[in-house]
Amino acid sequence: MTVMIPLAVFEQPIPTPAGWDRLPCRYLLLSEPYREAAAEARGRGWPVEEIARAQHLHIAVAPNDVTDALLRLAVA
Repeated sequence: MTVMIPLAVFEQPIPTPAGWDRLPCRYLLLSEPYREAAAEARGRGWPVEEIARAQHLHIAVAPNDVTDALLRLAVA
């Protein structure tokens, strides 16, 4: 099954409150295009979890794996 997501979804800016990055954060890497963002998260000292061979929409196709990774991050 192929899911078509409208391009406009990706063109919308996401507002972020000032100082959000000073709070405790974690990063779950789900696909190769975000490896640089995961490296930035590590550079900030945030715990980073990666699911091997995951894809961007892994949360929809392997929710148990994603849940397990999020639970590991919650205690990191």
